[in-house]
Amino acid sequence: MAEDDTLRLAELLCSRLCHDLAGPIGGAAAGVELLGEEGGGGEIGALLGASVTTAARHLNYYRRAFGKTTAPANPAALRRLAEEFLAGWPSPSAPGEFEWWEEGEGEWPPDQAKLVLNLLLIARDALPRGGRLDVRLRRGRQWSIEVAATGRVMAGEALEALNAAGLDGLTPRGAQAYYAGLLAHRLGCRIEVTATDDGLRLMVAHGEH
Repeated sequence: MAEDDTLRLAELLCSRLCHDLAGPIGGAAAGVELLGEEGGGGEIGALLGASVTTAARHLNYYRRAFGKTTAPANPAALRRLAEEFLAGWPSPSAPGEFEWWEEGEGEWPPDQAKLVLNLLLIARDALPRGGRLDVRLRRGRQWSIEVAATGRVMAGEALEALNAAGLDGLTPRGAQAYYAGLLAHRLGCRIEVTATDDGLRLMVAHGEH
């Protein structure tokens, strides 16, 4: 099977999975909301509500990051999706820092939008104890994506997967980074990585000449 066919198959499977999970998660959210309106639940209801909200936000993020789509992404909506996904990261009591800078005109083509979300996911996973995430984006003909993680970086699996020649030996977390590399390749680019003990920078740039 060709590389692009494999990538599209993975995207279709993710779309199917997210579609099947959307109904149960939506039903749980409606049930928690109804419980709150009736004055029940207390602390348990609040905990359930927070968990369901997090699950719904993660599902929306994964659907856009991994699923099959041909729709462009509105820049404001893409940023909001990222902000909601990172809410409470790494913990509600000690949230990390997150900044997003963007310039350019128009919407994000679907694969470019997916690459933004995938690089952000790699950077977030590299900071399991929290830290700072910075996203710098430029839209248009000469577009670029830069995501930086600052803190105690732990990104071994992801970095190994970005340089992997195939699927052998990939872990679930590494598989996501490998997928990001395939996305970049489909766009005619490669992911440039700069890594230190306290920082990780992921960069993709493309321009028409």
